[in-house]
Amino acid sequence: MHSIALAVVKSGLLPEEALAEFRRWGHDVETPPPLPKAPEEIVNALEQALQDEGLVLTRETDLEAVNDYLKTQAQGTLYVVIEDGGNVETAGFPCTYGLTKMGEFIIRYHSESIEDVLTNGKSHLTFQSPETLDHPVEVYFNRVREIFFGDTKAFIICTPVKTDG
Repeated sequence: MHSIALAVVKSGLLPEEALAEFRRWGHDVETPPPLPKAPEEIVNALEQALQDEGLVLTRETDLEAVNDYLKTQAQGTLYVVIEDGGNVETAGFPCTYGLTKMGEFIIRYHSESIEDVLTNGKSHLTFQSPETLDHPVEVYFNRVREIFFGDTKAFIICTPVKTDG
């Protein structure tokens, strides 16, 4: 049994009916002591279980995002702005992006996490919109999540916070 499940079982939070169902599914579940532990002990046990190796990184797979990306893909430029002390470096990268049904931007991306850089309020995605042909649209992000397929990072999905244009 996974360490977090074991911590929950030992906490006494689950009713006996739930424990019986776990046993029916073939899990070796011991009956917790009749008196529940102190809330602080339960929280500490759950926190320790969450910190165990393998539970810190969550990899998300979203097959609908791939379909959305393929149906809505368009060309844009991702401007990455990095501030280091008094120095500001800006680099523009041509990219293909798509949109989810919720209006989030899907960008193919395979490298290390750049969430901090993309959500710094300066980095943005720029593209031409049919509605604003006279000037490009700039989209800034406040949240970035990585989408994996197996062990391979395939996309980042960026939640827009503001749009200029």
